[in-house]
Amino acid sequence: MAREMRLKIIKAPRFKGDADFLPPSAISHIYSFLKDKGFDISQEDLNAKNSPCDKRKIFGSTYKKRLVSIFSKGFSGYLETGRNSHYEHIAAQYLPDEALASTDILLISICYSDFCSSMAALLIARYFKSRDPYKTVIMGGESLEKSYVYEKFETYAALGIVDYYILGPGEESLWMLLRKLKGDKVSLKSLPGLCYRQDGKIFKNEPVRKARLVIPDFTGLNLADYTWDGSAFFGKISPKVFPWRNILVLPFRMIDGCPHRCAFCASPDLSQKKISCIEPQEAVRILRRLSDAYKTPYFMFLHDTFNFSNDFISSFCDEIFKADLKIFWSDSLSLKAAHSRDLLLKMYDAGARRLFFGLETASPAQQAYTGKNVDLAGAARVLKWSHETGVWTGIQIIVGFPNERGDDIKHTLDFIAANAASLDVVKLQKFYLRHYTYMERYPRKYGITNVREYGSLSHLVARHRGQNRYCFDEIGGLEWSQKEKQIEQAYRLLDSTITGLKLKSYRPKDELNVLFYLYSCLKEKPKIKAVFDLYQSRLKKTNKLLVDVPDLE
Repeated sequence: MAREMRLKIIKAPRFKGDADFLPPSAISHIYSFLKDKGFDISQEDLNAKNSPCDKRKIFGSTYKKRLVSIFSKGFSGYLETGRNSHYEHIAAQYLPDEALASTDILLISICYSDFCSSMAALLIARYFKSRDPYKTVIMGGESLEKSYVYEKFETYAALGIVDYYILGPGEESLWMLLRKLKGDKVSLKSLPGLCYRQDGKIFKNEPVRKARLVIPDFTGLNLADYTWDGSAFFGKISPKVFPWRNILVLPFRMIDGCPHRCAFCASPDLSQKKISCIEPQEAVRILRRLSDAYKTPYFMFLHDTFNFSNDFISSFCDEIFKADLKIFWSDSLSLKAAHSRDLLLKMYDAGARRLFFGLETASPAQQAYTGKNVDLAGAARVLKWSHETGVWTGIQIIVGFPNERGDDIKHTLDFIAANAASLDVVKLQKFYLRHYTYMERYPRKYGITNVREYGSLSHLVARHRGQNRYCFDEIGGLEWSQKEKQIEQAYRLLDSTITGLKLKSYRPKDELNVLFYLYSCLKEKPKIKAVFDLYQSRLKKTNKLLVDVPDLE
């Protein structure tokens, strides 16, 4: 009787930023899905803060300064031959002998936002295949972003490093592919998002945006790696007010899709505005199960738009009340949807403690250009209502849209300043051209031309290019060299304003853990805001907390 295939799924190392304080969503979904299908599978997060594979242990504390030498000089030669003692030593720490021997099929989830994650995935895959070329490597990532490995699949498939790549949500395609590898009759060309090599030719199937809503399973992950102890920072102020309490935040998704048609976002083009969701009563039942299983009441909902339906939100809150489920949660909302003060208050009572609203720009011209079409006066009212409920309220701003100019930036600056009293945080990011967006598919319509890869392999490694791997020129406007400078100048201006208004997050990786801890200890938002601001002020200096805080008892 043939032995069952043994699978291992790993989250590839990331080299930008610190370790996450959130268990990995993508691999825990794949693990759960395949485990339920009867596969023998294990999972590991190579970004976990206490992992034996910590980048500082492997590459030294100065690894960020040496990325070019790590992933450029000699690295291509190792990928071609599989022979280099230096890289073998590194890879062996990611895949020790025990993991090699117990794995037949290696699944690697790439962090698309970090270019060096693709390099690390290739390093691990080469080492795995060099030990046994008959074993299988499948790469992918939940995002629809085309990673460097996907773009160069023909090269790495020919070298025998990677056998398959799945672009986009991969549960169904991966399941069918594994059935094919077990001997079932499955047509590879029917699997959405699958990239494969057959008869010397490369085939890349069109992906789908729609994802299966799966209950995550974190078995095998050391959840202590994602736990934040608030008393370590705040206990010195007042042990009575700030007791020992470990904060573990779990990712959860009950909605897939987005009804809006923003030109820079990949959601609408491939989902055709279709929404799928877990019914509120079932969603609350699952949240109860996760809360009990992992002993935490804290959740980060991972939705493009939570408020696709006010009726859904209201029903969800009602089910939380009926179940007497005491949880805190965070999510993202659209400012295009109808809002009411009463609904926002209901969300707060049901556990909402941080809400991010997608504004992106406060320029009327850019709102029309991107298809956001947000009523800015209405947006200001919604932010005020959200703040008044006690919710930690934030907006997202994108700087550098094609044909964005000084007046557009001024509109955004003025909006932030005018509404600063209603805001707690502004998340600022630079525009990048995403795959499967209207802008990417119809560039001339949006004033874009000459789209090309940003630079050489060494340049991409040095700049950690992940999301922003492509540059462009504006039709009748700025060439990329000018545009890049303009984006950087505008970003610095906005960042300076946000910093001056105390709306910048200095360590967003654990911000939600900190907020949930403060909300669990303090009831009044002004006190939470005061302590959080002091925490932030010390973070940007010595990474220790100031103790001169207002009276909290």
